[in-house]
Amino acid sequence: MDDIQLELTAIPSERKGCFVVTAKIGNETIHVDQIEIIKSQERDRFVVDLAKLRPGLEESGAADRLAQLAGELAVARASQPEPETQARALLRLAEGAELFHTADGRTYASVPVDSHREVHLIRSTSFRRWLVRAFYEERESPPSTEAMQSTLGVLEAKAQFDGPTQAVWVRVANIPNPADPDDPSYFLDLGDEAWRAVKISRSGWELVNDPPVRFRRPKGMMSLPEPVRAGSLDELRAFTNLASDHDWYLFVACLSAALRPHGPYPIVAVNGEQGSAKSTFTRVARKLIDPNATLLRCEPKEVRDLMIAATNAWIVTLDNLSSLHVWLADSLCRLATGGGFATRVLYEDAEEMLFDAMRPVLLNGIEDVATRPDLLDRSVVLSLPTIPEEKRREEGPFWRAFDEAHPRILGALLDAVVGGLRRLPSVELKKLPRMADFARWGEAVGRGLGWTDGAFLAAYEVNRSSANDQALEASPVAPAVIALMERTPHLETTAGELLQELAEIAGERVAKAKDWPSSARGLSGAIRRVMPVLRRAGIDVSFRSEKGGKRRRLILLERTSEKSGIAPSQPSPPSQACEDSNGTLLWGNDLHPGLDGDGRGDGYPLPETVDRLNATNRATQPSPSQNPLNSLALFELDPITASPGDGRDGWDGRLPNFSPTPSSDRVEELL
Repeated sequence: MDDIQLELTAIPSERKGCFVVTAKIGNETIHVDQIEIIKSQERDRFVVDLAKLRPGLEESGAADRLAQLAGELAVARASQPEPETQARALLRLAEGAELFHTADGRTYASVPVDSHREVHLIRSTSFRRWLVRAFYEERESPPSTEAMQSTLGVLEAKAQFDGPTQAVWVRVANIPNPADPDDPSYFLDLGDEAWRAVKISRSGWELVNDPPVRFRRPKGMMSLPEPVRAGSLDELRAFTNLASDHDWYLFVACLSAALRPHGPYPIVAVNGEQGSAKSTFTRVARKLIDPNATLLRCEPKEVRDLMIAATNAWIVTLDNLSSLHVWLADSLCRLATGGGFATRVLYEDAEEMLFDAMRPVLLNGIEDVATRPDLLDRSVVLSLPTIPEEKRREEGPFWRAFDEAHPRILGALLDAVVGGLRRLPSVELKKLPRMADFARWGEAVGRGLGWTDGAFLAAYEVNRSSANDQALEASPVAPAVIALMERTPHLETTAGELLQELAEIAGERVAKAKDWPSSARGLSGAIRRVMPVLRRAGIDVSFRSEKGGKRRRLILLERTSEKSGIAPSQPSPPSQACEDSNGTLLWGNDLHPGLDGDGRGDGYPLPETVDRLNATNRATQPSPSQNPLNSLALFELDPITASPGDGRDGWDGRLPNFSPTPSSDRVEELL
């Protein structure tokens, strides 16, 4: 058999360590098999199979030739580098990512994309797509699921144990100033493809291409337009349906507060009947600062849903609410002033997932959905009037007009924040109301916008007083307590005895209602919830234990001398005459004598005087580069026609005052 010319070849197979061995005699293929050629048992099996197919070949030296071939292959493999696995290739491609973790243990990667960097959770779909794209561009094939999972696990470990601890922000970020807490730097994520942001500080605002903070982009987040200077917030008012200047002051303060990365934030509760544009109002506020694919959301089913929504957006908006469950009202209170939520990680027994957020919140509904005192105490309630049919606008033209004005309005709002930062150090409140940080900020913003000192605080006090009345109306217990204390200035009793007395005052229908407390303990809880409301109504409530053997729990109610409420405003004094540099009377009581029938004159400027003032204003208005706030757009004075009974002539003091404006003493108390 020595004359048989047996040819053996081996090529690598897909199985690790295996080769496809082919035995030929001339052009005839005798046997083909996949074996681990370096193993002698595998080679012996191949020779036996070969002999079965062609007897006598076992004596042809096939075994020796296979052993020689195995040695040659081993030498060749040793001289070549080991092929790179998919997992190793993915780890190599991920070397361009900056890995880090947050204080709560979430792991992130900052990855290069074109000329900017993007931040993604390592386990997020967006990061997986970035990694798959890089792998496919190199190998023109997708990585296996096993390789991807093992790679993500390694990257998470590296981010957790080797990466630094850094904060990650959504839409709004903050870099504090240790030397001056009132002079931080804020950053507003524009959400555009270049990942640009707006830096806001006392010195002004500017666009930055590479912000020094870590922003992430949750699903649904949409981009803001590039803000422009020399805009006016008055342009925003055309897109809202606010009933008064007081509501406008509060709305502007809430919007500017929403651009601050830290709260507490007021809960803006919007109500009004059908046709008052509640949903449109809420969309405008959300789209102005935090546009999203879903501008409005329905009521969440549980706390977990609410916290997930808050974690993945900056502003939480709940639309068309009929009422608020107790758990939702409590959760919104925590969300406005800061609070966390913990839940079990899926498929884990002992590990928790933590959610911690403080967010601006907007609610709307036909009814007064905010009725619990603790929620109302954190709220700014805005009641929208019905829009007459002749003044309604179509959706298309409305939103096209808003989109066109959006860059200017956003720039003006940024100017308001700059003005607030500049004036915040000079604002000191003698008495701190609830949400004191917001009250101080709103007053600072108002002064920056040129409002009269105390104008915001007056509006806020009116709103809080109205909210107090709303809480009284919503509570079945508070009106009965007030009626009871009208009979006596002092009462000390047990909760059980008080429950019986209040039930007699409230009447059978109210006492049998579902929300009426059914036990002494329930009454104690109900009274504790409305204690701030009763205090503002002039009734102090306290709890104490009786001394002696019985040790009963007693409730002490005392009627104070005055209600902690508001007083009507005083009439404004008559306007003083004002002349220009040439001695021409511009406005005053002698300008238009007799126009209102009382011979005093209304003090309105003449039309020709208005034209001259406008011309002077245009000539002397500083350019945007000269304007420190870059927000004082050219304004025009409109001629005002005479109207009887105007406050400028001093006669309003003889008319009854119906407005709930706080007295100057009350505002001075706050300032």
